[in-house]
Amino acid sequence: MGILIKSILELPVMEQARLQAGSSGLQRTVEGISLLESTDSTKYLTKNTLVLNNYQLIKDNPEWSVNLIYALHKKGCSGLAVKVGRHIAELPKPLLSSAEKLGY
Repeated sequence: MGILIKSILELPVMEQARLQAGSSGLQRTVEGISLLESTDSTKYLTKNTLVLNNYQLIKDNPEWSVNLIYALHKKGCSGLAVKVGRHIAELPKPLLSSAEKLGY
């Protein structure tokens, strides 16, 4: 049992969070949370994990960020939450397009 992405976004602590892509994935279940700390971190991710990232790791490699979305999908992860502001002003369009396509 877990919590839906939609329910997480409705929590008071998430009041400033904005869904930028993947609205078809709002019904995905989250059973765990993981931080993306290195480019090989995806091999340790498990199904129904919400992945958190501040974009520092991937800001200089937008192509890798698109590959990341597909890797998360393949692993069965619930979604990707990115802190926008400090390391990146806005998410790259290729990342958003891939995320929308896959429901992330």
